[in-house]
Amino acid sequence: MAKLILLCLAASVGCCWALGSRAAANPGLEVTIVAERLIASEADQSIAFAPAANMRLGEQIYYTLRVRNVSEQPIANAIIEHPIPRNTRYVGAAQGPAASISVSVDGGKNYGELRQLVMSTSPGATRRAAAEDCTHLRFRLRYPLLPGATALLRFRAEFR
Repeated sequence: MAKLILLCLAASVGCCWALGSRAAANPGLEVTIVAERLIASEADQSIAFAPAANMRLGEQIYYTLRVRNVSEQPIANAIIEHPIPRNTRYVGAAQGPAASISVSVDGGKNYGELRQLVMSTSPGATRRAAAEDCTHLRFRLRYPLLPGATALLRFRAEFR
């Protein structure tokens, strides 16, 4: 199993979510997770990221997963699975410039494109899954990750 490092910049102020990223079947990958919020300053009309501490209901959290190859060999077909953190709701904004992204609405058992997934609503009835139904994300790197290289993966969730 890959060595996982869970990091939250907010830890220094006493706020950190239990995040369980998994480098599925990819020994040699180190996954670091950072949770931040966007702060806008009206005084100088600037925006910046700050640790995700003291969140308000409805505020968005920006998660960055840094996936680093700590082995001496390229790692092809790397897969990183990440649960949507508790007390948040996925807002459908996952990114990975060199990754294909799929979602799960059943606790990470099955993955697919959101528009293809369905949810059971009552016995025999279903509806199309929505972003807020997502429980997990899966990032599949399209290219081999070279030794020492880092891939950045991102998603947003709303604090609830």
